[in-house]
Amino acid sequence: MNVVGLFKMCLNGTYGNVQMSKLLPYKLPVQNGLKQGDTLSPVFQFCVRYAVGKVIENQGRFKSN
Repeated sequence: MNVVGLFKMCLNGTYGNVQMSKLLPYKLPVQNGLKQGDTLSPVFQFCVRYAVGKVIENQGRFKSN
């Protein structure tokens, strides 16, 4: 399983609750990103740092004429 599939699997059916004054909480679906404190946050940061490092390492190959 790739990392993107792992993130999708963990975020499917994920909701956040919002409560205003004394009204009942309202459920909002999480459509992108990770929730604060999510256990996947360090994995996501590692993947982004790895990808940025690879781009910097190979930046000469991506330059157009």
